[in-house]
Amino acid sequence: MNKNKKKIIAIIQCRLNSRRLPNKAILKLSGIPAIIRMVNRVKRSKEIDEIWIATGLSKENDKLCNLLSNKNINFYRGDDEDVLSRFIHIGNK
Repeated sequence: MNKNKKKIIAIIQCRLNSRRLPNKAILKLSGIPAIIRMVNRVKRSKEIDEIWIATGLSKENDKLCNLLSNKNINFYRGDDEDVLSRFIHIGNK
């Protein structure tokens, strides 16, 4: 990568503790978890250098993180209530 070029990072906010549809990000659509479909779509962009999933520390998100880890997808777990802090932490990396 050119040193003068800024790295472009896509951050996808995701959590599993929804009240209306719990675990929706890992529900399968035609056999593929929704979050994996999203990551695969974002990977198509030629402008994005890295993809990160931002999620919370709550136990409900363990299943999500296990899936992401098994697929070698970057993720960061931070404060459940402070989405912005998760984005800032990833950006600072």
